[in-house]
Amino acid sequence: MDDKIIKVYCLIIGSHSVGKTTLINKLNQSLAVNNYEEEYRLTTRINIIRKSYGLRTNEANNNSKNKRIEIIYIEFPGKQIYQNFLAEFYRKSETTSVNDRIIIIVIGLFDVSNRSSLTILEQLFNSVSNKNNNNHNNKQLGVHRIMVANKIDLIDKRIISNNEGQSKCKMLKCRYIECTIRNDTTMQELEQIIIDIVKNA
Repeated sequence: MDDKIIKVYCLIIGSHSVGKTTLINKLNQSLAVNNYEEEYRLTTRINIIRKSYGLRTNEANNNSKNKRIEIIYIEFPGKQIYQNFLAEFYRKSETTSVNDRIIIIVIGLFDVSNRSSLTILEQLFNSVSNKNNNNHNNKQLGVHRIMVANKIDLIDKRIISNNEGQSKCKMLKCRYIECTIRNDTTMQELEQIIIDIVKNA
C-alpha cells in the first residue's frame, strides 16, 4: 500500500458580512460552539487554517491505497487580493507535473437576504472562469466551485429563493448548498463535498 499526500487549496470568497470568517472559524473547531455573535467583523487580512484527512481508495487494479489529504482553507478579505493569489497559482501551474497536480476548490458565499452579495459572488466566480480559460495548462490545475447560500434561518428577510440559487448555480457550473453556517451539520456536509471532489479529481 502506498501513502500519498494530496494538497487541496480551498479559497473562501464573497462580499463582506456573508459569513466567511464564521465559516473558517467553524472549520477550525473540532466541536461546535453554541454561543454565536450576530456581529460581523470586516476581514482585513488573509486567514489560513489547515486540516488533514485520511482517505482510502480502491484503484482499477483492486489495490487499496492510503491517501492523506491536506486541505488548506484560505479566507480572502477582498477581490483584488483573491485575484492576485489565483494568478500566482496559474503561473505555478505552467511548470506543474501531472503527479503534482494542484486542486483548488473555490467556496463562494452569499447572503440570501442580500441580493448584491450574490451579484458580487457571480463576478468573482466569472473572474475564475476567465483566468482558467485563458490558461494553456488548465488541465493540470483542477478548479472546482461550491456556491454556499448562507443565513437561510433569516426566513422573513430572505429575498433570494432556493430556485434562484439553484438556477444561478447551474449557470455557473458549480455545486450548491444552502445553510446557516453556525449549524454543525452544514460543516459536515461541506467537508464531505470537498472530500468527494478530491476523490473524483
